[in-house]
Amino acid sequence: MDLDDGITLRAADDPTIKNELRRAWIADRLDERLGEFGQTHAVDVVCATWNANGKDVTKLGLDLEPWLRSRAAPAD
Repeated sequence: MDLDDGITLRAADDPTIKNELRRAWIADRLDERLGEFGQTHAVDVVCATWNANGKDVTKLGLDLEPWLRSRAAPAD
């Protein structure tokens, strides 16, 4: 495979490398044209865990909805 700088890559004959080069080329073309078919939006993602300590949470009578919907700053 000849590159713009004149270097020949014999490793491009390897199907794994060829597939990676193709994937990277496609990703670059999609990035260049993103404005034609996509929009970007800011998204907040929260990952939370809750330990029920082996208890049946349906019998605890807890309402987790306020905690799950909270927009408070995350803990350190």
